[in-house]
Amino acid sequence: MAKQKKLPFLVHVQSTTCAFQLVHVDIWGPYETPTLSGQRYFLIVVDDFTRFTWVFLMSNKSDVLTIILSFNNHVQKQFELQIKCIRSNNGLEFRLSDFFAKTGIIHHLSSVDTPQQNGIVERKHRHILTVARALMHQSSVPICLWGDAILTAVHIINRVPTKILQNKSPFELIFHKAPTYEHLRVFGCLCFVSTLPQYRKKLDKIASKFIFLEYPNYIKGYKHDEQENTFSQTPNLHAKYPNVFYSNSENLQYQDQVHAENHSPSPESGPQTLITIVSNELAHDSPMIVSMPTAIDSVSDADDNDFDDRNTNLPIRRSTRFKQIPKYLEAYDVDLSSHSNIVTAHPISKHLSASKLSLEQKTFTISLSKIHEPNTYHQAANHFHWRDAMSVELKALQDNGTWSIVPWPANSHVIGCKWIYKVKLNEHGEVELYKARLVAKGYSQIIGFDYQDTFSLVAKQTTVRVFFALAVVHNWSLSQLDVNNAFLNGDL
Repeated sequence: MAKQKKLPFLVHVQSTTCAFQLVHVDIWGPYETPTLSGQRYFLIVVDDFTRFTWVFLMSNKSDVLTIILSFNNHVQKQFELQIKCIRSNNGLEFRLSDFFAKTGIIHHLSSVDTPQQNGIVERKHRHILTVARALMHQSSVPICLWGDAILTAVHIINRVPTKILQNKSPFELIFHKAPTYEHLRVFGCLCFVSTLPQYRKKLDKIASKFIFLEYPNYIKGYKHDEQENTFSQTPNLHAKYPNVFYSNSENLQYQDQVHAENHSPSPESGPQTLITIVSNELAHDSPMIVSMPTAIDSVSDADDNDFDDRNTNLPIRRSTRFKQIPKYLEAYDVDLSSHSNIVTAHPISKHLSASKLSLEQKTFTISLSKIHEPNTYHQAANHFHWRDAMSVELKALQDNGTWSIVPWPANSHVIGCKWIYKVKLNEHGEVELYKARLVAKGYSQIIGFDYQDTFSLVAKQTTVRVFFALAVVHNWSLSQLDVNNAFLNGDL
């Protein structure tokens, strides 16, 4: 009664075999600043098997029932599957007894004050907020657009491969096809939107500056009019400056009218407005119809014949910008005495000198910088000494019976291998041996799939020192054994 600690939490890995066998749900909020449409919460739904995520902006927690009903109908209609189980925390908004009794869906509830029991969706919350926070800080958009950052973050996360899914994306697992990335644009970047003729006079701007915020679902595009608070569609959106954001777009030295006149309006476009998507539509692989160039055009969309009349004899402009040494070179000792225009405040040559080194020591230090160890097989294959070293390594592996050829097990993950090249030097700095090792890419293994436990044969330095101390005290003799190959599958 006076002292009691929580019991350790045991991680229980439940392996699902198909989509929607287990679905994790949770609510985030309320946030003190609502979105432009008044939402303060968002609900995320994570499929346990594919890790595909859906996000829904909400004004109140009571919207959960409507969203869950709509999501259940969406799964049955679009995927022809049934949700078997929904896991949530112990919040009152998830107490949907009538819904679960009617549909037969099992409802898993986590214990009070035990968020780790719903750990998948809790970690997904953190991942989404991290990406959304990065998007907002990079683009410096107003805080009221946090909902668009959340929707964009989920759109990107669903299309990024992950090691948990064997380097596949959630999109690929749930839709059985690879995602496309051509439609992705920089969040909050400056863009231009064409307008309908009925919304402008003959000499008015054909396009105006706005910011790109989100990807629409099932609809070609949305625009948010900041003054009238209305929505309309637009496929005519051009991102000419993907590295320029709306917050500093006023400092650009360019002609907006020139850019606007080079893009004719489309009959489907509406009034020029701030681009945003505020929608609770379910995420789907709807194509991004909003058309934008993939890179900054080096020349305007003017006709090529215009270049014939230009003066090509203009003098070449030389940059007058001050040039300084790159930061990464500060980690190197570079002799800059021959460069009169470059002055180092504290040259390392004033503090370090090789004048007191003997001739043998100078030769040794110089030889270290002249030795090149290849990083790839193609680099090593160009030199006979590295080819000989690889031949010795392969022969030793074959003589020791390192491997056995077995049938490839179904659904197995093959571990690759790579060459490691090292130059062994003697005490005079001379090359003694070119050593090539063939090692396995152990870092590509997945715990629980390729292995369960780990074991290391490396002895601790403390243990080695203890043995040396015992040998000195008892006057023991010491012998050294050098293992020639990393792959040993035999008796020593």
